[in-house]
Amino acid sequence: MKDKVLSGTAGVKTRIPEYVTNLEVSFKLRDVLESLGATVYMTRETNDVDISNMERALLFNDWGVDLALRIHCNGSSNRSVHGAGTYARSKGDKQAESEYAARVVLDALCEATGARKDGVFLRDNYTGQNWATVPCIMVEMGYMSNAEEDVKLNDPAYQQLLAEGMAEGICRYIETVGTAVDPNALKQGSRGETVVQLQQKLIDLGFLNDVADGSYGPKTAAAVSAFQAANGLNPTGIADTQTQQLLFGSAVAGAEAAAE
Repeated sequence: MKDKVLSGTAGVKTRIPEYVTNLEVSFKLRDVLESLGATVYMTRETNDVDISNMERALLFNDWGVDLALRIHCNGSSNRSVHGAGTYARSKGDKQAESEYAARVVLDALCEATGARKDGVFLRDNYTGQNWATVPCIMVEMGYMSNAEEDVKLNDPAYQQLLAEGMAEGICRYIETVGTAVDPNALKQGSRGETVVQLQQKLIDLGFLNDVADGSYGPKTAAAVSAFQAANGLNPTGIADTQTQQLLFGSAVAGAEAAAE
């Protein structure tokens, strides 16, 4: 049986409780996201709360959020271990979206802070994620059991970098999740007859000046981006289901029409 509320770890050097650090970064992340126009919901705005992880997950569901982040710091008996990691469930509701979010948010966080990537972990033993029916990830920002990282995690300037990195990752996720988890999406590395048909259509419309060889490379990706931009889609260079349906439809803009 799990306790309803857990205090988490504490800084090996700063002695600051994890829950204090988590909330400080969460406030900074909220401010960054709101400055970008996002609507942000907080499950707590004080350190004195009585809410379980299951109750938090049910709030995520009620709010219908695009992505739920559980902000945490890690701890280990090995004090040399350091780095940031993310966790998503391995099965269940919104698993693909959650795993994708875990990867892009971790990439952006580490780019912003220079933190070591501890990894993306798929686990099904976290109540706060198991009860969520919306995309949900846990971010372990670093190890408070490592003295150097503990000091960083409690430095306001580093906390701001964490917030900005996570915000960038969230933006990347929102912009690309539709194509990333689309089982029909074609992208660089894709091969086969479907790619041949895609390339031939791009050639016919004037977006691709190449042969239809069935290999989705940089030229094909650039042509797809140009087609998407000409037809009001986000120019990702990935031919997702929406792009393919529009490409093979009748009301599409060709390269010459887009240039006029």
